[in-house]
This record gives sequence, structure tokens and C-alpha cells, in this order.
Amino acid sequence: MTVAKPGFDLRLGTTDRRTFAELGELYRWGCTQPEGAITVDCSSMPFCGGNLAAALRAVQQQLAAINRPVSYGGMKPAVGRLLADAGLFGAHRRQLRGTVIPLTPFAAGESARFALYSQRGLTDKGLPGMSARLKSRVFEGIDELFTNFEIHSRSRLGAYACGQLFPSAGRLEFTFVDLGIGIPAVVNSAGHALTPAHAIDWAMSGNNTTRSGDVPGGLGLKVLREFISLNQGSLVIASHGGFWSEKAGQRVMNHLASPFPGTAVTISVNTNDRNSYRLSDDIQPKDVF
Repeated sequence: MTVAKPGFDLRLGTTDRRTFAELGELYRWGCTQPEGAITVDCSSMPFCGGNLAAALRAVQQQLAAINRPVSYGGMKPAVGRLLADAGLFGAHRRQLRGTVIPLTPFAAGESARFALYSQRGLTDKGLPGMSARLKSRVFEGIDELFTNFEIHSRSRLGAYACGQLFPSAGRLEFTFVDLGIGIPAVVNSAGHALTPAHAIDWAMSGNNTTRSGDVPGGLGLKVLREFISLNQGSLVIASHGGFWSEKAGQRVMNHLASPFPGTAVTISVNTNDRNSYRLSDDIQPKDVF
């Protein structure tokens, strides 16, 4: 008689601390299982944003790399459709929809491809009005996420990106995940001794960088953060043992009880925002109006 291996009960699917801690627990649990296929039971999960297909795929990829391929069971039809359309189950299950920025893998050296992907994907998803200069700066901030992945992550398994527009909620979420050593390890290897959450906070300050030589950094992210704040959107980062979020200028920092195996950055834009934004004429590109 063969006894079926127990599955992992996945319950959460929103872009918040609890979900990333649960994904970290899924990874930890998977690493403790015997080699071979493992099952994720999604019957208790009422919702999962399509953008989180990037985080799920990142965990799935890391477990597959140690011979523990993941399958999903018990998924509610609405949840399954969102994740299928995002591309989590492969291109053959994906329906091309205007609300989706499809799950896409990236490797170091593909910055131009990522820039084209993010600009094409986000431009027609209800971004608020903004001047050409500001739009350029905002996308520079998004591109900086990829640059940080290339320079710092040491990821052998690359990165993933995915996005989802929720028209009824007036929200657009775009998630970029690398499968590297994490922001806390990078920051503390530069001589700091910060908690994981405070290491993320340090890295997000426009005045701090772990880059060396003449590699610039920070300005794009500063403008992106200010725009997101004025837009009443949010920025969420989970990296190994740290969780950091910012909305309307208010930061929240938490410890993840089960570290997320990589770095996930989610930009959430309020698409109900009817304001129009531009950079100030200040020579320092730090003010958004």
C-alpha cells in the first residue's frame, strides 16, 4: 500500500507580509520533503493576484532545482483562471488578456528586453497622466530593479516578472522577483549589521548604495517612490527575512518568520487617480507635482 505524501496548504494570495511569509514556509517545507513531486493544496485559498505568479514561479523554480517539482491541486476556478492567464501553468494554458502582463523569465544581461517588456506592459494599464520626463524617470526606477538584480543578486536561476490590472479595484500590481541572495545579505556584506527589514530600508534610501566605482543608482527609485506616494499606491518588498512596505509616505517594516527565498518587489498603482503629474523644474529630480 502506498501512502500519499501530504501536501502544503497554501491559503493566502495578496501582496502582503503574511503571503510572503507563507511562500517562505512553502519553500522551507518543500526542502524538508523527500525528493520527488510535491503538492500544493490551494483549496483554502479564496483569491490570488495574477502578479503573484512571479513569486510562486520563483519558489517553484528553486524547489525544482533540488528535485522537488511542484504541482497545484484544489484550486478554485476563479483563482485558477487568474494564475493560468498570468502564465503560471505554461503558455498553453494562458489566455491573452488586456489586464495581464504575462509571467516572463529574465536572465542577467537582458536589461533592454526587460525595459521593453515593462514599458509595453504597463503603459496601457491605466497609469495616471504624467509628463514625458516624469514617465521616463518612473521607468528608470523600474529598470533600476533589474539593474540591482544584475549587479547584486548572484542569482543562478534568473528572475521573473508579472503584472495584473484589477479594474474594479482601480489597482495595477507589477511584481519583479529575483532568486538571489537577498537585499539583507548584500547590505550587511558591505559592513553593516542591520536586521533584514532595516537593511531593505537602508537600501531604499536614495542616499545609500552598495554599488562601487562610477555605477550610478538611486535617482530613478527616488522618483518612483515619490510618484507612488502621491498616487496613493504602494511599494512592497520581501527579501529573505525582511519585509518592507510604503504607502502615502508611511513605511512599515517587519520580520518574516519564514524567509522568502529571493527578493520580490511589487509596485501597486492607483489607476483611479485622475491627477496629472510632472517633475519640477528643480535641477535635482526629487520633486513630483
